[in-house]
Amino acid sequence: MEAGRAQHTALPGEKAAAATGVHLAKGVTALDEEIAELDALIETGFMSIRTPR
Repeated sequence: MEAGRAQHTALPGEKAAAATGVHLAKGVTALDEEIAELDALIETGFMSIRTPR
């Protein structure tokens, strides 16, 4: 951590790359949430069609 704080050099495109990483991570998080919601809906659907034996 200390080495990171001591760094004074920024590479060309570093900010753009970081912004792209943040954007992609937010997209992945949103997709993960959608998948969880769909999974819950599918599970509810299957539970409603099961018949007791």
